[in-house]
Amino acid sequence: MADKTNTILVVDDTPTNLEMMVAKLSAAGYVTTAAISGERALSRLEHYLPDLILLDVYMPGLDGFAVCKRLKADPRTAAIPVIFLTAATDTDSITQGFAVGAVDYISKPFQDAELLARIQTHLELNTLQRRLEQRVENRTRELQATLDQLQQANQSLSLTQFSIDHASDSIFWFNAEGRILYANQTAAHRLGYTLADLLTQSVMDVDPSLSAATWAETWQRLRRDHSFTVESEHQGQDHQRHPVELQVNYLVFNGQEYAIAVARDIRDRKQVEQVLKDANLLLEKRVTERTAELTAAKEQAEAANRSKGLFLAKMSHELRTPLNAILGFSELMSRDPTLASHHTENLRIISHSGSHLLTLINDILEMSKLEAGQINYQPERFNLMG
Repeated sequence: MADKTNTILVVDDTPTNLEMMVAKLSAAGYVTTAAISGERALSRLEHYLPDLILLDVYMPGLDGFAVCKRLKADPRTAAIPVIFLTAATDTDSITQGFAVGAVDYISKPFQDAELLARIQTHLELNTLQRRLEQRVENRTRELQATLDQLQQANQSLSLTQFSIDHASDSIFWFNAEGRILYANQTAAHRLGYTLADLLTQSVMDVDPSLSAATWAETWQRLRRDHSFTVESEHQGQDHQRHPVELQVNYLVFNGQEYAIAVARDIRDRKQVEQVLKDANLLLEKRVTERTAELTAAKEQAEAANRSKGLFLAKMSHELRTPLNAILGFSELMSRDPTLASHHTENLRIISHSGSHLLTLINDILEMSKLEAGQINYQPERFNLMG
């Protein structure tokens, strides 16, 4: 039984043939329409696309070959299968029919069963072809999408690899034996190796502070702690060393153990640290020297104060001794009632002036003792208004 959704266009310039074909196809269950010329067929195809076309070869105006050629040139109708119906059986006609794009060639008169069988076959083939093309198209889109994803992933990997190779820090992958399994271009450049030569070295070649025994200890520490940071030195192919700060991490990938080390060149930092260290040492030296100078100056000042105090004490003694004698004699003489009044006034003046001078001498002596630290005054509060 035919699929009732299949539609067929019959093109023939003989009305009797058209009626007969439409009747047979309709009876077989096909939705059928007809065109009496090639021109009308093309006009109808502008608004209606059948699943299959039965096309007469020899017609006035546009013959079947010309119509088929136009159909195959139009993307809208190119996939519609065309079966030629004609009384011509010569080889040239058959060859020409296939050359312009027909899928089959049925000679008149034909058997109804043969015609329907060929129509059904080509409809099924066309359906399978469209499904296959759709699958191919879908698969092509899927493959293209996958290819685009792979290209994006490859581009990302390339960018990542470029970033790693040109990172500011050196990057190494080591195995448990200390062999270098991977290194970036920065590491090779800083150590003066080609990348291929660097991959033949070991962690002991790069870090001269390590031996096979100390690397084994380091590996066990790394397995236990999973990461650590340490300062060390790396040695290049020219045996020159430079300080580095190492960030080492432990990683298990695909069942294999690795150590990943990121080495940062700290030569500039070490130079700055040395400059600061030298500056601190110089500052400490200058502070020590200045402290010694101030201590010496203080000792000299204290010695001068002591000398001044001793001098003033001696001078005070030398002045107070005769002055006390003078004041004593003046006091005795002032008690003589026989003295004239002007002598008494002179003695009073001498006594008064001597007392002031003695007080002044005592004040100077006390001030010198205070400066020398021999006297400590205790301040006391008092009310000036009381």
